[in-house]
Amino acid sequence: MNYIGWVDCVNEFELGGWALNKDNQKDKLFIDIIINNEFIGSCKACSFRKDVKDIGISEDGYVGFYFNPRGCMKEGKNSVRIVYSGTDVSLNNGQNFFELLSHETRRSNKENRLREYILPMLRCIECGSDSLVLSEQQLSCSNCHQEYIVYNQIPLMTLDPEAAINYSKDIISEHIYSYQWRPFIQNFDNEPVLDFGSGNNPDFFSNLIKFDIFPFQNVDVVGNGDKLPFKPNTFKTVISDSVFEHLKDPFASIDSIKKIMKPNGEIYIETAFLQPVHAYPNHYFNMTKYGLEVLCSCFNKIDSGVRPHQFPSFALSWLLKSWANKLTDEQKDDFLRASIQEIIDEYTGNIYSKRWMESFSAEDIEEMAVGSYFHGKKPEI
Repeated sequence: MNYIGWVDCVNEFELGGWALNKDNQKDKLFIDIIINNEFIGSCKACSFRKDVKDIGISEDGYVGFYFNPRGCMKEGKNSVRIVYSGTDVSLNNGQNFFELLSHETRRSNKENRLREYILPMLRCIECGSDSLVLSEQQLSCSNCHQEYIVYNQIPLMTLDPEAAINYSKDIISEHIYSYQWRPFIQNFDNEPVLDFGSGNNPDFFSNLIKFDIFPFQNVDVVGNGDKLPFKPNTFKTVISDSVFEHLKDPFASIDSIKKIMKPNGEIYIETAFLQPVHAYPNHYFNMTKYGLEVLCSCFNKIDSGVRPHQFPSFALSWLLKSWANKLTDEQKDDFLRASIQEIIDEYTGNIYSKRWMESFSAEDIEEMAVGSYFHGKKPEI
């Protein structure tokens, strides 16, 4: 075993660092998390670490790991061990690859980033003023006196900060940036890039501003998409992955994005079409390619279409797996043994057949339905 690694951060919000196999760097390692002598979970060391790549330790830089221990630590002291998966070997902090960053040092780094890089981009969502004053735990607008909480060095630019802070533990959004996203970030090293709805993506690029509705550890700014807390003409590039289906008013959000972009700036959006309901925290609008083009008609189109990871196979697989997992064991076995032709014949011969749906709840049916309806009445006044 020729593994090397480092732990950057251990606190109630984040366990993180990097690890690699020197003999086979393409083989990404898994890391086990043990808290108070109890195995909590594993994570893959595959997120991008520019610092590790730049000093020549890693060939491609995709060696970082991140684990959110939210809810796993007790009050007071906790024992935390981070080991190479399947072994009892802790990541080797004994060799001087990096200075170990304490929680206080990391907090200080994040505070400096907020003060020096992010704050100059922000404006008050109430009056639009950029006269914001930062104290330890809040931002104050000197023009309209609106105050915003600063939570774990993340400004909550929203009028409902409690809703942001009290997000469900079940919400997990930690995908790293894959092949289609990295060029939009790396091609603009000297220009700020906004990730609109970043989730808790652990990849770090100094020019990337991560914006979300929840204050995940790796988020820079919290706010709502229809009223962005950034100055006009701030971003050369805006990217957004799997977010627009979750917006109540995607047209208001696209208009807000346009206002904060520089002239000739580029926008790149991926959103859902044939996907079952997946709430984060809610799911409102799926779009065809043509619907997305209409939404983005205020921009000059460079390209649009379907990426390989959006092929029909993914839609079919997602639907079938969701369907099968809602069935009883006996029903699931029957469903999985059925041929495609048998399924087509069943629902063609009887469009109201409930075979393989006998145990579906109303919510299950809504999740994968082909359509929906609304019946309403105009108010008298």
